[in-house]
Amino acid sequence: MRVFFSAGEASGDACAASLVQALDSIGALSHERMARSLVRQTLEDCKGDAHAAASDLDGAYGVKVDQNASTQEWVDAVSSRLASDEKLRSRLREESLLAVAGAKTSQTGVALIVDSRSWGTMGIAESALGSLRVIEGYFTAKSLLRVSGPGVFVPIDFGFFNIKLCKVARQHGWKILYFAPPGSWRKDKQGADLPNLCDSVVCQFPWSAEILKGMGADSHYFGHPLWDTPVSSESDTSRDGIAVLPGSRKHEIKHNIPVIAEALAGSKQHIRLSVAPNLDQVQIERQWVVSGGPPATIVSGAKDALSTSRAAIVCSGTATLEAAYHKCPSVVVYRVSPLMKLEYLLRRPKFDFISLPNIVLGRGLVPELIQDAASPEAIRDCLAALIADGPTRDRQMEGFDEIECLLGQKGCFAKTAKLIESLNEGLSEPN
Repeated sequence: MRVFFSAGEASGDACAASLVQALDSIGALSHERMARSLVRQTLEDCKGDAHAAASDLDGAYGVKVDQNASTQEWVDAVSSRLASDEKLRSRLREESLLAVAGAKTSQTGVALIVDSRSWGTMGIAESALGSLRVIEGYFTAKSLLRVSGPGVFVPIDFGFFNIKLCKVARQHGWKILYFAPPGSWRKDKQGADLPNLCDSVVCQFPWSAEILKGMGADSHYFGHPLWDTPVSSESDTSRDGIAVLPGSRKHEIKHNIPVIAEALAGSKQHIRLSVAPNLDQVQIERQWVVSGGPPATIVSGAKDALSTSRAAIVCSGTATLEAAYHKCPSVVVYRVSPLMKLEYLLRRPKFDFISLPNIVLGRGLVPELIQDAASPEAIRDCLAALIADGPTRDRQMEGFDEIECLLGQKGCFAKTAKLIESLNEGLSEPN
């Protein structure tokens, strides 16, 4: 088993970590399975020369293997050696699991070849500012795809970066499973490159899978990844205060925190300020205080903040759907730099909504305050209507139930892990 994950943002990092855990849970990453994969890969690297393969195994792992032994005997020898040596087991796991990802994936025991936690950007202008880090990461990942495979390459969202890596992976014999393809929220079209580049695609939304299937892709919808995360048993009446999710990208934090802090200045509500795992808590807290924000409890990640709060202020992105999942009525706030605003005016992208609950339902369920509309007064007015019992709050709660009916299928990560496993087993078959 060799898997290469490539996730460029906080949500992708969380998905990569969950996929590693799912692979562990089905036994795909047991040392016996990895040993079997190691033996097969060593034989392939040595073009079937058993003597050379045995020599390589001995040199790399200190495993004495008779070149006349059967493949199963090789596996048994390697497995026995790994079972008795924790350092070798750890090393084999590091060689079997590669990742361009962040903190959550690292916590699963995967050694990161590239740390992408600072890569999150939106739009051409912001992407250009962070391009040097991304370009450096691309060449590192490209080099490893050339020399460390083949295996199963699992890109997660982050299309501009990952589509290019898919082409490299395909050239060097990797199977490709695209998880959460870029633009999967769109209901009118999907990436034209995906059917020819990928062996399988696992989509976040059912319509995405249907569109890609019609384009000839082996596409699947196993439920939205959010519905594989635990949900709080906290009742609506026991919730209190306001959750603040200002974003997972640095430019979002820079432009959203000041206006949110001003909107909540002097508030007597319990404020829970959620910090994405890829960001520095101390730095975010300092920016909140400097911006004049009221006293706040700093919370790591979105779940604890959303599952205990009465209402939320949420930056656009996956967090808007997390608020729906945790049944926390919200107002979406999104402000950008003058450069990004100019880019928007020049490109004039066509969209009806920017938040996922509204996109899923095809109507304006949650208020969206974008750029100049995101004034402190507008934010306060929206929050007041959401915190109070009444039709505005009830309408959002009913809409969240609709979203759960549409996306609430569970088992996304477990089913995807089995698909990764089957692709890995098919590596010896011709493309």
